[in-house]
Amino acid sequence: MRDLADQRDFKIGFAAVLNAFELADNQLYLDTAASEFNMLTPENSHKMGWIQPRRGEFRFDDADALADYAEANNMLLHGHPLIWYAQLPDWVQRLDPSDAETVMLEHIDAVAGRYKGRIALWDVVNEALEDDGRLRQSIWFKGMGEGYIGKAFEAARAVDPDAVLIYNDYDVVWENQKSDAMYALLQSELAAGTPIDGVGFQMHLRSGFDDYPSVERNLQRFADLGLDIYITEFDVALDAPDTLDTQAAVFQRSLEICLAQPRCKAMQAWGFTDRYSWRSAFTPLLLTDRYLSKPSYTAWQTTLKNFMR
Repeated sequence: MRDLADQRDFKIGFAAVLNAFELADNQLYLDTAASEFNMLTPENSHKMGWIQPRRGEFRFDDADALADYAEANNMLLHGHPLIWYAQLPDWVQRLDPSDAETVMLEHIDAVAGRYKGRIALWDVVNEALEDDGRLRQSIWFKGMGEGYIGKAFEAARAVDPDAVLIYNDYDVVWENQKSDAMYALLQSELAAGTPIDGVGFQMHLRSGFDDYPSVERNLQRFADLGLDIYITEFDVALDAPDTLDTQAAVFQRSLEICLAQPRCKAMQAWGFTDRYSWRSAFTPLLLTDRYLSKPSYTAWQTTLKNFMR
């Protein structure tokens, strides 16, 4: 897949599991990823609960190793995320909201600063919206109100002016109440001058998904805002009685929509082997737990070939 994606200047990516270099099958895992993908996202090693377990004490080893691996294999590195409401260390969960801004800015400065020039794009703010579209009552919101979003992006831009800065969320790739709210949020932030370059759409789908016309319309309206589009987290849970071919059809149609949208820059699977998927019970990825290709892999490979013509 990587060769086909490179030929059309498209990014095909994956999320790397935490401590990938310590897996029992680490050589197979890393070699397979390097041969198939030209972009990677750390699944957990940039998250605040892991990387800053105590205030001012950082655990950079795994993130550093992934940065070295990406550079050695000529892969773009997609940082994920700088600011999120979940997977926070205990000390942040106990934080007085009046200290939230200082902590947020310290964290962005330390993490984005360490990887300045090495990370091509950052998920700056992740999942700021509740399922109904209201702003989530996170520690960041409690301390700064809605303004924390703009402040986070401005801080990231100041630290690393060349990185692409993304807002990322789930269940917003089709038209619904939450994607309407995200559209309004980003439209407002852009009007205020917030330096947002792109929007990340998590696509944790199920094998029965078929609302593709809504996906196409939705992506277009965000493209019309002047934002680049990234499918940041893609997998398809296989539900009975659906088959692997049904699952593959979702992989295929989703990639086709991305490739047909001029502002869609990347498609990133949330992992690549079912062995290490967060949804492993539903075998949602491109390769089996024994690294054998599935119809979903063939679907992406064939789709990339077809779009080369």
